[in-house]
Amino acid sequence: MTEFRQAWMPYALAKVDDSDGGWIVLNRFYKPLGGSPREHYDYSLVPKESRIACIHRSTAEFLSWKPLDAESEAIIFLYSDSCVPTGSAADWKTYSDKLEKLSSLKLCL
Repeated sequence: MTEFRQAWMPYALAKVDDSDGGWIVLNRFYKPLGGSPREHYDYSLVPKESRIACIHRSTAEFLSWKPLDAESEAIIFLYSDSCVPTGSAADWKTYSDKLEKLSSLKLCL
């Protein structure tokens, strides 16, 4: 059975390389938040207003659970499968610090 956090809590940020650009927030199924694991989503159809405008390298380093590499230029993972936010109080604290940082980022309005 799917847990709430898998569908509704940020797992990753994916860079969209289209004319609008920006980053979209994905759930554990690599879908926009709330997206069903059974449906295909075209990231370029996510409205510009729902995208994060820019993520600087220092912010990406803070948000990523692992050291940045070439893959991190296209997708940033907030946590690993072996360390889910609901696993412990320490994991939750680390994740909530990342959510706090995310909340300050500007959207592509």
